[in-house]
Amino acid sequence: MKIPKSLLLLLSTAFVGLLIASLIAPKFMAWYFQSPVTVIDCTPVLNWSIRNFLLCQLWGAGFGLVLGALIAYKAKGRGDKNIEV
Repeated sequence: MKIPKSLLLLLSTAFVGLLIASLIAPKFMAWYFQSPVTVIDCTPVLNWSIRNFLLCQLWGAGFGLVLGALIAYKAKGRGDKNIEV
């Protein structure tokens, strides 16, 4: 199965957008939820939860990358002609 260039472009730009959003979103959310009153400050809790969420996303992306590479390597090693990269 040959992958069209337009699909590769679409997926790569979506991935770049995901990376940019993952870098900008924590700062934006910390600013947006910052209380004008110092009695209740949600910023430390928000930063902790966003940091842990992003770490989970990174672990999941790394696991998916390794799993995809192993599947592609095994399929290519068997001589399967369905995967063309």
